[in-house]
Amino acid sequence: MRFKPVPEPPEGLEAVAGVAAAVPAESDATASDADCCSRLVERADVEGREAAATWLTFLRALELVETERDTYRRTANDVDPESLRTTFRSRVRDVPTVLEVLEDSSTGLEVATVTRRVRDRSTERTVGRSHREPDDCARWAERVERLLEWATLFGLVDRTADGNGSTVRYRRERVDR
Repeated sequence: MRFKPVPEPPEGLEAVAGVAAAVPAESDATASDADCCSRLVERADVEGREAAATWLTFLRALELVETERDTYRRTANDVDPESLRTTFRSRVRDVPTVLEVLEDSSTGLEVATVTRRVRDRSTERTVGRSHREPDDCARWAERVERLLEWATLFGLVDRTADGNGSTVRYRRERVDR
């Protein structure tokens, strides 16, 4: 199973550990999804319930959180960079395609180029769905940029900016670190 929701990336892995730590270690049969979202908002400075729900799903993808009887609980897994790289690649939707797109380039690519190529590859694989509507294009761009930033945080991708920071490019080494 691949997970789609991707929260705004934090500055460092410590923040990921902090959000995961806000999830109870034991399932509480009386706690609801809403209760868990409230905990993230209150204890991990997540901005709002929608962002908290996105974080919970993403933490499930990273195998830092699991569901049990319709509630969430923190797993015993550590916030380990190698484990996060592995689960991110294998359990988050479109990550393999983003990495393939970057590997196909000998130079770094801007977000817009990566987005177009990922969207085109996804469209080729998805029969009967259009990814060309303007709103959909904006969602794709936001999602791909988040995936690139998470990949950078996990050490899968290098991010470079030109001298004034106006052009950001992402590049992937051909060999995993």
